[in-house]
Amino acid sequence: MGAFFGCSFASLWGQQKTDTLQMSIQEVEIATHQFLIRNTSSIQPMQTIGSKKIEMSMSATTADALQLNTNAFIQKSQQGGGSITLRGFEASRVLLYIDGVRMNNLIYRSGHLQNIITIDPFALHEINLHLGASSNLFGSDALGGVVSVTTLLPKFSNDVRFKWTGKISTTFQSVNNSTQNHFQISQFNRKWSFNTAVTWSDFGDLKSGKNFNPFYQQDYQLRPFSIVRTQSGDSIVPNANPYLQSGSGYSQFDFIEKIAFRQNEHVSHQLNLQFSNSSNVPRYDRLSEVNRGGPRFAEWYYGPQVRSFIAYDRARKNESAYFQTTHVGLNFQHVEESRFQRRFQSNNLDRRNENVNVWGGKAWAERKSGNQTTVVGGDVYLNFLESTADRTLLSTGNRIALDTRYPNGKNSMHQAGIYVESKYKWTPKAQTQWGGRLGYSMLSSQLNDSIFFKFPFSSIQQNNLTYSGNVGLAYFSKGIEEVNQWKTTLFSSTGFRTPNIDDLGKIFETAKGNIIVPNESIKPEKTWTTDLGITKMSQQLVWETHAYATLFFDAIVTSPFQYQGKDSIVYDGELSAVFANQNQRRAFVLGGNSQLSWRITPQITWNLGANYTRGRILVGDSTTPLDHIPPFQWSSDLNYHVGKIAIWGQFYSQGKKDIRDYLLNGEDNEQYAPSGGMPAWMVVHLKCRVSFVKGFVLQGGIENIFDTQYRVFASGINAPGRNFQISLRKSF
Repeated sequence: MGAFFGCSFASLWGQQKTDTLQMSIQEVEIATHQFLIRNTSSIQPMQTIGSKKIEMSMSATTADALQLNTNAFIQKSQQGGGSITLRGFEASRVLLYIDGVRMNNLIYRSGHLQNIITIDPFALHEINLHLGASSNLFGSDALGGVVSVTTLLPKFSNDVRFKWTGKISTTFQSVNNSTQNHFQISQFNRKWSFNTAVTWSDFGDLKSGKNFNPFYQQDYQLRPFSIVRTQSGDSIVPNANPYLQSGSGYSQFDFIEKIAFRQNEHVSHQLNLQFSNSSNVPRYDRLSEVNRGGPRFAEWYYGPQVRSFIAYDRARKNESAYFQTTHVGLNFQHVEESRFQRRFQSNNLDRRNENVNVWGGKAWAERKSGNQTTVVGGDVYLNFLESTADRTLLSTGNRIALDTRYPNGKNSMHQAGIYVESKYKWTPKAQTQWGGRLGYSMLSSQLNDSIFFKFPFSSIQQNNLTYSGNVGLAYFSKGIEEVNQWKTTLFSSTGFRTPNIDDLGKIFETAKGNIIVPNESIKPEKTWTTDLGITKMSQQLVWETHAYATLFFDAIVTSPFQYQGKDSIVYDGELSAVFANQNQRRAFVLGGNSQLSWRITPQITWNLGANYTRGRILVGDSTTPLDHIPPFQWSSDLNYHVGKIAIWGQFYSQGKKDIRDYLLNGEDNEQYAPSGGMPAWMVVHLKCRVSFVKGFVLQGGIENIFDTQYRVFASGINAPGRNFQISLRKSF
């Protein structure tokens, strides 16, 4: 397999030291999952996106910030979207972590998710991408990897008097006439730290590029109309500007409050409060669908997406204790999601609402003794769901019952696990790593009597014993502590994902004429991944390359199904083909990624990056495409930094995704691509930053300089056209 080059920004805009002591319980907690990998002796591959990189990019959402690294692929069904793919695994097969707490819950779907946008991009400390199966430390769902997000770190000083720091910023982007206003303030002394971050975001309709893609000399699926409802019904109104993707705008509010207390030199506590709430988020891909020459939907939008979060953490560090570091935490999350849809010329507005509550707890301890470092820990998460639905008759305002997205009784899923992870330095040049996890999951779902469907069962019960493990070896040409040398790693791990309510009990229309029904017989997905890595390290250059292979057992794939002996049923007044989630016998994913960062001079850094993935389902002696597999992608950027001025230019490209490599009627969304598949594309960005006196920073940029019209694979909305950005920030 050829070498591939991948990159992240150079550390030219790295964090600057201040006169305060930076300390955070989150930083300690994250070390639990990084002590084996976040250093030069790492075995499992990992990439980090820092806050300074995100600030320089002026990323509008955390999903956009992830695109700064070519190892992450982002799909969007609407402007308020951002579904993450790592190493050919997407959505519920990628685990989201925020400040050490898992975000994945019992309704995370295998399709496309947008939950990452509920994390404020202006309050990020860093994003860590754990690449490859990571179930041993993180538990279920980490088949393709983990996106671990750390928000702002509390500060402490060595003074009994309180100090203040903060920043305020405003950002404007022309491609959607968006404004994002952010305020952040910290008050702290040697014992206490109070930290607040607030962001208001308002995104208008997104503009597509106007110039043809060099690889596809036609317009993509522009939406030439809008729907206006009057007393006489729905009217089709032509869009005056077809490149303006009408009906794609939304707004969002984000809030974070962190209160930290240092009890003494060994013990510290933290309370972490977060809240995110959006406006209605139009589902642009569905609004662009046509049926018999006319629009299929007059309305299709997500209701306000709400995420509430509270977490308490206690950390203890004592070098003389048997376990030098211990940590315990309790957390609670509330998530509310809803879907509204109304067909063209229909009087019925359908609403399906999901309320999720998650209680969590975790504990771990780390011991360092001689050449060995070991972590032992455990975690538990209790998930509860209430699924409701109703139909509003717009002519009268009356509401009537409607079939729910998930079973309309009591729904719960509980997961618990214990794990151990250890590394040992055998010689100055070689170290090993091993670990194991044992867990148990319980799922219960009640299907109350319904006038819509009569299922042959009234409840779903599943109990699964789960397990995973890993083993790795790292060899250094000169020694673990050396800088200028080669490093070779071999890492093998198993992963698992227990089926959730979305897998087992969902009733969902995936596309026109296709309906997913429950299948209570599916089993947990399991993977076995082997990764070979080679890294060249020096003061001026870092080149890291990985090749990997994943065997995917009992893979849950949406396929044709028979419901009560029938392959088609009438759903919502339309004869629909029946599909269900099923365990295919096996599948495989192969790939390679590489990153090169070269500091040419103290002021200039050049980065290259690329990522390739291939996935197939094995059916007898033949194979069929596995969905969620992105096309080849690569990037190149040049960074120049001198004094108070920084300039960054980036070239980014993705290859063609041929229709033959789509899993038809799956999650690749062939209906939103040209007939031959998604064409290749390339874009160029240019950005700059100027620092003024007294803490003022002015940033500007042009994204998609050539105003290229393109669409990312599996997406249902065109990517942004030419975008002029400007941001003014004041630190105090």
